Amino acid sequence: MAAKIAGSNPVAHPKIMGQTFITITEAARLTGQSDAAIMRVIKDCLQQPGVNPEEILRKEPRGNGFLYVVNKEVLLRELGGTKEEQQPAQETKEAPELKQTPSTGRSDSEESSDSKSSGQASSGQALLEAKNEMIAMLQKVVDTQGGQIEDLSGKVDQLIERDRETNILLKTLQDKLFLLSGKGENKKHA
Repeated sequence: MAAKIAGSNPVAHPKIMGQTFITITEAARLTGQSDAAIMRVIKDCLQQPGVNPEEILRKEPRGNGFLYVVNKEVLLRELGGTKEEQQPAQETKEAPELKQTPSTGRSDSEESSDSKSSGQASSGQALLEAKNEMIAMLQKVVDTQGGQIEDLSGKVDQLIERDRETNILLKTLQDKLFLLSGKGENKKHA
């Protein structure tokens, strides 16, 4: 029996010909990216020409369904490393030497902050688009429910009107019965 790594499932991490596959959730945890970002990277990788999809993404049977696992090396290559690898690099950037690049005339720290802000802007833009899609979907649901409420309100109004008509007819019938019963008693007393 193979030694089990703490907190890992050996079935979820098949190692075939030197390739390690991990789940989407583990990839997100490893890279510090969201599940959606990982899926976008996988989708982009799969759309590249000459790529074998089996080398990037696999569907593993699990219970009644399937579990998707992604090639760890390909994912890290596309994303540029793990968050653990990125943290020491960020710590060394705290006191960077201010060198100007000949092409732009700007310092390294300015360029790195620009790339960070553009990365944040694109992830912020993606988040904003996702929120807008969710708002549009919820607005459709609210509109549909509003239409259903209007229909039901109209039906309730019709039922109330029918109830009034029924009450009027019953009152008229009771009055006629009372008059008829009153005439019948008058004939008996006479």
